[in-house]
Amino acid sequence: MLNDKVKYIITGALAGVANGLFGSGGGLFLVPLFVSAFRRADELATAMECRCYHGGEGRTKLHVLRYEARDYLTLAFYAALCAAMIALKKFF
Repeated sequence: MLNDKVKYIITGALAGVANGLFGSGGGLFLVPLFVSAFRRADELATAMECRCYHGGEGRTKLHVLRYEARDYLTLAFYAALCAAMIALKKFF
């Protein structure tokens, strides 16, 4: 019951905002879009809550990559290869 009341409040508010921004009736297509987005977000939040999801623990961490010597050697090799191809094309 409360969910329907919230839906009607959001629909009415968005219809007013859409009419104010786009003239009379110009933005009414936005109302179903936002209502649908809010409904899906609510379903996702409920599903995550039912599965006892906690964001911080057990999550993987970002592994920061750093350049090593072999990366610089590979870069130098391909730069030299490109330079050689350009030079060969220019002279032949």
